[in-house]
Amino acid sequence: MYHGLFFLWKDVLTITAVQSTTKPESIFLNRTDERIPKLGNLIILGHRELIYTFLGKGYVDAVAAHEESVVQYMKDYDVKITKADKKAIDDAAEEFDKANSQKKKDKVSGSEENVKRVMTLMVIEQKMRSAIVAEANVNVTDEEAVQKHMQYVEFDYTTSSDSSDSSDTTVSDDEKKQVKEKAAAFAEGAKTAEDFASYATEQGTEAKDATFDSDSVSPSKEVVKAADKLGEGELTGVVESDTACYVAKVTSLNDEAATETKKQSLLTEKQDKYYKKVLKKWKKEEKITVHKGTWNKIDFTRLSVKAKDTSTTGTSTDSSSGN
Repeated sequence: MYHGLFFLWKDVLTITAVQSTTKPESIFLNRTDERIPKLGNLIILGHRELIYTFLGKGYVDAVAAHEESVVQYMKDYDVKITKADKKAIDDAAEEFDKANSQKKKDKVSGSEENVKRVMTLMVIEQKMRSAIVAEANVNVTDEEAVQKHMQYVEFDYTTSSDSSDSSDTTVSDDEKKQVKEKAAAFAEGAKTAEDFASYATEQGTEAKDATFDSDSVSPSKEVVKAADKLGEGELTGVVESDTACYVAKVTSLNDEAATETKKQSLLTEKQDKYYKKVLKKWKKEEKITVHKGTWNKIDFTRLSVKAKDTSTTGTSTDSSSGN
C-alpha cells in the first residue's frame, strides 16, 4: 500500500472508482508497480463524494483515493474517529491477525497496518453515509404510518377429490359452498360473542392477529379491503378469496407498536429516496470517463478471510470473495 493512498474493496476487484487528477488515477492507469492489482475497469470521477456513493450503491467494487481527500471530506461533514472507534478497530485488527493464516493475509495485503486502515475507512464510510442521510429534511406523520389491528379466522378451501393424482387440488363448487356455509355460521355466532378469539377456540378453530393498512395484502387483499372500511369492534362478515373464506374483526384503529415500526420503515424509505436524489444530481453534474481494461487475474478469487464487524457487537464473520 502506497503511503497516503488507501484502497477500499468490497469483493472481487472488477471495477474500481478513483477521483480524477489524483495520485490514485495515475497509479492505476500507469500501473508501474506489480503490487497494484489488475483491474477490469477503472471509473474516474470528478468529485470525491461520488467514489463513496458508487461503492455504497454497488456500482463499483472498490474505491481508491488519496489520504488528504478523505481528511477534507470528513471535515466537510464534521466526521471524526473517536477513541471508542479506534479501540474497536484495534481489537478487530488483532482478531483478524489471529484468525487468519499468514498465507491468507499475504494474499489480501493483510498486514496489521493495512487492516487497521481499511477498517478505519469502513467506519468513516458508515459515518459519512449517516451524515449525508442526516441532511434529509424528512419526517413521517402518524396519519401516514397508522396501522390498524384485526383478528381473523381463515376457512381454507379443501378438496375431497377421489382422483389418484395427488397434485389435483381443484376444489369443486360444492366444496366451496360447504366452506362458505361454515364461515357464515361462524360469522353469525361471532356477532354476539364477547371475545372473538375465545369464540374461535370454542368453535374448534383459531383466531389469528394481523396489523394492516390500505396497502397491505396479508392475510389477503380481499379481507384487508373489507376490514379497512370498518370501525373498531366491527366484523367483516364472510369475505371470499381464491383460496379461502375469512371472517375478521377490527380490534384497533391504531396499533401503536405497529404504527411506530411502520413510521421508522417509511422514514428509512424517505431518507433513502433523498440519498438517491443526491446521487442522481451528482451523476448528472459529472462527466464520467471509463477506461476499459483486459480482465486478467484476480488474486482474491475464492479466498476466504475472517474479519470482525466493528459496526455491531463484534461477532466474527467469514468474508469470502469466491464466485
